[in-house]
Amino acid sequence: VELRLDAPDGPVIGKLEYPEDRCGITKGTGLHDLFMVFPAGDVKQVDWFAFSEDEFVQKAGATSLENASATVAPVQVASSSDYTTRVAGNSIDGSGVSPNHRFGRQSGNGFDAVNHGLWLSDSGDTNPEVTYDLGASYTVEQVHLWNYNEAQVSSWGGRGVNAIDIYGSVTAKGPWALLGSVNAARATSHHAERAQTFELNSGAIRYVRFDIGSNHDGDTFTTDLGESASGGDLVGLGEVKFTVIE
Repeated sequence: VELRLDAPDGPVIGKLEYPEDRCGITKGTGLHDLFMVFPAGDVKQVDWFAFSEDEFVQKAGATSLENASATVAPVQVASSSDYTTRVAGNSIDGSGVSPNHRFGRQSGNGFDAVNHGLWLSDSGDTNPEVTYDLGASYTVEQVHLWNYNEAQVSSWGGRGVNAIDIYGSVTAKGPWALLGSVNAARATSHHAERAQTFELNSGAIRYVRFDIGSNHDGDTFTTDLGESASGGDLVGLGEVKFTVIE
C-alpha cells in the first residue's frame, strides 16, 4: 500500500508491506491530503490509522526511509530448553498474533494450548534463556513481548516471564552488553492479550538474549547478574518482536 500526498499519483511518503501494519514515512511540512493507494484488485478493509512521532515516523535529519523505524520478527531463536511442543520457534512465527492487529492477539484460540503457539522451558531448567537472531545488525529501540497465556487454564499464566535481563551482541557468541532489566506483567488469560513494550535504545546489534530471572508463580532462576534459583519450574512467553532502526 503506497502512502501518497495530495493525489493518487502524488509523491510517495511511505510503503506498507502487507501483512505489516506500520511503516516509516518521509517527514514533510504544511497541510496535505493523504491517499492510501492499494494494488489493483487487492483492496483491504481499513478500520483506522494514526501517526506516531515516537516509534515509526522517520527520524529527524534522515533523507530516505532507510533510517525509519520498523518492527521486525527475529529470523531464528535458540533456547536453553523446550517443553514438548512449546518450542522457542513459536515465539517468533506469529502464531496466535492477528496480522491486522500486531500488538494484540486474535480472537479464538489465540496463544492457548490448542495450537501450542507458545514457548515454555523444560522442567528443571534453572537458568532459562532465549536468544533471538534479528538477521541483520540494527539499533534496537523497543522490544514487544506477549506473555505466556493459555486462556483455557488461567492459573497457567503464572508460568509467564517476570524479571528479565536483556542483553545485546553483534555476534552469537558475544561479548554481551546489558541493555536493560525489565519486569513483564502477568498475562490476563484473555484471548485479546496485548503486547507489552519496553524501551531498549541499544547500539548496533544483531542478537538479543533474554536471561530470565523469575516467573509469576514465584520461582526464581540463576542469571548472569547473580540471582540464584529457588528450585525453578516452568517459565515461558508467547511472542516477541522488536522495533529497530537499520
